[in-house]
Amino acid sequence: MLVFFLFVPLLILTVISIVIYPSRKTRIALGILGVLSLGVLLETTVFAHYYAPATALLLFLILGVLRLIIRVLIRYGSALDFAVAAGVILLLIAIGAKTVKRVSQPRGPFPADRYQILDMLQKTRMRHLVIVRYSAEHNVNEEWVYNQANIDQSAVVWARDVGEASNRELLDYYRDRQIWLFEPDAHPRQLKKYNSRWQ
Repeated sequence: MLVFFLFVPLLILTVISIVIYPSRKTRIALGILGVLSLGVLLETTVFAHYYAPATALLLFLILGVLRLIIRVLIRYGSALDFAVAAGVILLLIAIGAKTVKRVSQPRGPFPADRYQILDMLQKTRMRHLVIVRYSAEHNVNEEWVYNQANIDQSAVVWARDVGEASNRELLDYYRDRQIWLFEPDAHPRQLKKYNSRWQ
């Protein structure tokens, strides 16, 4: 609900600025946004991050609102106009700060739990391999298995469980690491030592 009250005024101001002060650049930005939106609508499932390529265009349109406010101030430099403009600018700054805060913090139990486990393992100063065993009902949007670019130098390596026999090559390769089995779909989630006849 808060997101609605924050972004609807921004969208209204953007539309007003486009109507009052249309420019060639604004029309191009809107055309690109329209094509992107059509492309995203072809997907069967739409997530918010699909619109990430349009972030710069949205910022361009928002800055167009600020430019319009500054032009109004220059033309009609009254105290009331200044107060309204300052209020809108403060609103935009607050929205920007809130957006940065939301993006930089993990949301919901899944990312927070993953960071907690990763932090716990990294504090041991040892090297670890975490084999993740998903259940048949696993939520595909909660992906636990992803690693840093240089996997072999990472303190913690995440891998999917592909069965006892298929895990053998992985266990042999990471023989110098502490091996863990993690079951994210268990209640509560379980991280335990991996038992294997090959270990």
